[in-house]
Amino acid sequence: MERIDLLAKPIVFFSQQEIITIMNSLKKQKSLFIFIIFLFLFLLTIIFDYGLSYLKPDPKVRTFEVENFREQIVVRLMSHPPNSIKYRKSNYIDELRYLKIDDNGFIVPSVRHKKPDKTIYFLGGSTTELFDVPSEQRFPYKVGLNLENMGFGKINSINAGLNGKYSVSSLQDLLTRGALFNPQYTVLMHAANDLSMLMHLDGYYSNDLAYKHSRSYLLKVDHGADELEINGRTGLFFKGIKNIARSVYPNTYSVLSTKFHKNSQNYDEFEKYRQKKRIDSYRLNDEFEKSLNRFVYSACSLGIQPILMTQPNRIENQDEEIKLIFKKYNPEISYKDYSKTYKMFNQTIRKVSENFGIPLIDAAIMIPKDKKYIYDAFHLTEKGSILLSEVITEILANLFENAKVKNSPDTKSQIFSCK
Repeated sequence: MERIDLLAKPIVFFSQQEIITIMNSLKKQKSLFIFIIFLFLFLLTIIFDYGLSYLKPDPKVRTFEVENFREQIVVRLMSHPPNSIKYRKSNYIDELRYLKIDDNGFIVPSVRHKKPDKTIYFLGGSTTELFDVPSEQRFPYKVGLNLENMGFGKINSINAGLNGKYSVSSLQDLLTRGALFNPQYTVLMHAANDLSMLMHLDGYYSNDLAYKHSRSYLLKVDHGADELEINGRTGLFFKGIKNIARSVYPNTYSVLSTKFHKNSQNYDEFEKYRQKKRIDSYRLNDEFEKSLNRFVYSACSLGIQPILMTQPNRIENQDEEIKLIFKKYNPEISYKDYSKTYKMFNQTIRKVSENFGIPLIDAAIMIPKDKKYIYDAFHLTEKGSILLSEVITEILANLFENAKVKNSPDTKSQIFSCK
């Protein structure tokens, strides 16, 4: 009987071209297989990183190991992200405006000299930040330049302004970041942001939003560590990628973040707190006065001359255009109550300055209340910024001259006044 080999297979011959085609196909499949493995591992690391975030303690209930306690303490600071660039269309002219931020979180140009003769530290909200004014026309920078041209030596005039900042966050800034630069003078201008905070939240420390506001950015104060984030559950992997992208491609990062993130100009941080209410002017003003007192006491304790500045505005003169805009965006609040309280805040700045015997820059009176200098309720135009720089320069020059007379021949010191 003939034996049948069940394992036998027909012999197939391939042409050279067919063999090449098969080999190329196998190579493609191999590349695809490697890509799938890589993608799987990448997703696995992301899931692992995200899972680690749940092992962190609740950000509102911080816990520390005793031996690492000193290394873990952080100071939360309202500041621009260091080494960043922001841009948007101007609010009053058809041009793009930029904010370039240095590695300290200050608006460029700020720290221009490694060994300055004097340092002036400007603190405030968007009215000090001046996004809509060209960088070399913003009053903090121009004041330093003007004083140098008058022969007062090398001046570092630091702009630590930030939209949304208020007096409590400026005090935190001065005590942590600002003090590191050994300023001889600090100029504080706040009113509108403090009023908004107190009006909607009933206090600087009243609830979760106030907590959030007083802790916007986290900066490690020990060992000069990098920026730290414990709020939310953003993983370290994503943070590292974002920081690399921001450092290597700052312009691209700025453009893409603007395209894909919520428009901050249209974001209403007080939306869920808005309701029909009557403003308790005297209570809010008392809170504001206490905050200013804390700032002055703290600056004096650091040996820094505090200078208070009232806020230029078009509120106090009952500007009809401003009334209409206010009523459109704040229908729950009486404009009469608001303008009354705002005027009280500027008056309180004058009062605190007088009580402590410290210099006052009464910009609310010195800057004309019209559109040429202030394009909306509070924000300066380029002309307004230039005019304010001249006002501040004159006052500081007088302080410097008096210091020369009183302390001659030491021209680097200044009259320090704090009752």
